[in-house]
Amino acid sequence: TRAIRDGDHYVVNGQKIWTSYAHHADWIFLLVRTDTTGKKQAGISFLLVDMTTPGITVRPIRSIDDAHHLNETFFD
Repeated sequence: TRAIRDGDHYVVNGQKIWTSYAHHADWIFLLVRTDTTGKKQAGISFLLVDMTTPGITVRPIRSIDDAHHLNETFFD
């Protein structure tokens, strides 16, 4: 998942999988790639994102017993 600075905000694109309880969350913490130069570890940023932000889609991952607590989360 990548984030590009746009003025005072970041534009996030990508997906996260195995996101526990994303369908109930108001906020999500994201580790995103913000810099591709230098060491890979140095190019990671930690963001707090409101789950009502436009472009966020949560898709359930159902277990064999049809339980639902894990999700795929898409950022477009």
